[in-house]
Amino acid sequence: MTREETIAKLEKFRLVDKYTAFMELQPAVIFSTYDHREIINDILNACSRDLLQLYRPTELKPKKSLMKKAFVSCMTEITKASVSTEDKEFAYDICWRLAEMIGADMRRNTGNRKWGYKKGGSN
Repeated sequence: MTREETIAKLEKFRLVDKYTAFMELQPAVIFSTYDHREIINDILNACSRDLLQLYRPTELKPKKSLMKKAFVSCMTEITKASVSTEDKEFAYDICWRLAEMIGADMRRNTGNRKWGYKKGGSN
């Protein structure tokens, strides 16, 4: 994926309501309160904004270490957020999907964290 395609995907990600667009990941989030949805959407939008700041100033793709740092910061904010466990799990899953989408391999060295990598799929 080119740098321009990645920037376009990140910009599109910021514009969508995460609960509407990704509800199939965890259908239980349909019962989330408006406040919890707003908190999670704000955290995820801040994450995509941070990633965009890494991509925009240069013609080169940013270092993976900088992308990982942005994701770790985002996931740490999710951990600290005053939302339900279902909302946190939903947000972690979206972060993992976003990381995979832009090519940041977050699976390494994260198994010992609260938000360790969750493999997608039917299992």
